[in-house]
Amino acid sequence: MTTIEQPRDARAPETMQRRLLPLLAVTHATWMLTAGVSGVLVPAIIADIDESQKVAAYGLITAIAAVVALLSNIVFGAASDRTRWRWGRRRPWIIGGAIIGALGLGIAASSTDLPSIAAGYLVFQAALNAFLAPLVAIVPDRVPAKRRGAASSAVAFGALAGQGLGAVVGGLLIEHARTALAAVPWIWVLAALVIALMTRDTRSESSPRASSGLRRAWAFARSLTIPRDRDFLLALTSRLMMMTGMYAVTMYQLYILTDYIGADPVTAGALIATFGLIQLALGATSAALAGPISDRLGRRRIIVAGASVLLAAAMIPMAFVAQVPVLLGFVAAASVAYGAYQAVDTALMTEVLPNPDNAAKDMGILNISNTAAHVLGPVIASSLIASGLGYPALFLVGAALIGSSAILVLMIRRVA
Repeated sequence: MTTIEQPRDARAPETMQRRLLPLLAVTHATWMLTAGVSGVLVPAIIADIDESQKVAAYGLITAIAAVVALLSNIVFGAASDRTRWRWGRRRPWIIGGAIIGALGLGIAASSTDLPSIAAGYLVFQAALNAFLAPLVAIVPDRVPAKRRGAASSAVAFGALAGQGLGAVVGGLLIEHARTALAAVPWIWVLAALVIALMTRDTRSESSPRASSGLRRAWAFARSLTIPRDRDFLLALTSRLMMMTGMYAVTMYQLYILTDYIGADPVTAGALIATFGLIQLALGATSAALAGPISDRLGRRRIIVAGASVLLAAAMIPMAFVAQVPVLLGFVAAASVAYGAYQAVDTALMTEVLPNPDNAAKDMGILNISNTAAHVLGPVIASSLIASGLGYPALFLVGAALIGSSAILVLMIRRVA
């Protein structure tokens, strides 16, 4: 296995790393709380405005927003890598992205028509990725490879806890969707301020100083290219398949409950809150354990592939039985699988980065798997539903996509 170049803070004191990991967990929890709440409340607001077109409208808005997010992640990640501000290269983007993102959801919350909701959601997605690209680069920046499983577990634990809480909060406040959507994101802003101001930042030491504006622009444009590295591309494609299969199902959870299972909106909201509690208990616990186990074993791929297979298998019964107990079983199994996957796959991705000096940009490219899946997932879901194949086909296609990701991750060579 190729030796992985250590980050500049690889020999940092253990006390620093023990302080950093809880802050990473809390920060990821708050942005995922915001994303989880928006994932429940934005479709609820859309349905309130136009019930007959809710599926198509939500699919279109999230698809456009995901394209914006995809581009924003790469561009802002590269900008962060090359930032020479006295505050550091990550801190300004983390703070600014969170504040602007909260304002974007405030716009969506106050909107009374679909174009205004779309505008606010686009602002949110662009700003979220301006925040997220430098945030995810903190692990390859400052954590040695042998401890990245633990660091990734902290990230995944926080993210899954936040996602679960987001579902709970969104489900419980679905009848007060606009107020909740405007207020909750400011918790995220507070956490962004805390991690930015209470931890050290790094400066870009290797970015060349171009002599003119045109040369700087050209150098920046060239920095946006995708690395031609086999393992990097396999990791990217594997995660794309995984997240597309996941988002195709999870982004339509409200409509699965109301249109496939037959629950009324209030009951659906209560069930979504229950799903959030299950995810919080099982997913976050699985995430907390999987990363340190992978560090101890020195193995990443087999855990990632095994979690993918479990998740794919959990989807299949839902294609044949549209009942709440079966859905609860799916949520439980999926929570365990997805928690382990998120913890270990995040560590795996940091170990296929070709150049540590471009960590935020390359992590942003790997994050194409998440943002592109926000486009592909709703497109696949709405197409299957509109074609008459319906929700059973949605679960089977999701399982097939996730199963293929397990095969791709086992083909990676540079990571054990």
